Amino acid sequence: MRFASMNSKGRAFETNVVDISETGLAFEVSSNEAPTYALDEGDMLKVEFTPPGAGPIACFATVIRIDSKETWNPDTGNRFATRIAVHFRNLPKIHFQSLQKSLGKLTPHDLIDEGQGRLRAIAIFALAASALCAFGYAMTLPTSFWHSLL
Repeated sequence: MRFASMNSKGRAFETNVVDISETGLAFEVSSNEAPTYALDEGDMLKVEFTPPGAGPIACFATVIRIDSKETWNPDTGNRFATRIAVHFRNLPKIHFQSLQKSLGKLTPHDLIDEGQGRLRAIAIFALAASALCAFGYAMTLPTSFWHSLL
């Protein structure tokens, strides 16, 4: 994933996502590098990431938590890491649904909403076709039938 803060002067940083949900994600950076990013809770970031089995997503997010912790890295031994949790801001519905699908949380109701536009178009077509057929049938009735209705 990549991220940039509003005060990073256009410089983007790369790291790995360690946790993700429909509403946000968390990533870790080395505690040695953390001061480089100069992040505080409440800061806004631009994040770019690709959920498993989905296309890339770019959006704004607000930093909601910054935690330091000791983690084990078999290559380097113990090291300290800073975990940064962010909450997505105004995530477009298409990206939200992409995340849900990637996380296996897309419900049948969501699938219906996704196809609702297509279903509406089919219903309108069917109604128009039925009306046209009824009009065509009415045109085949003899004039005496129409006079009997008056």
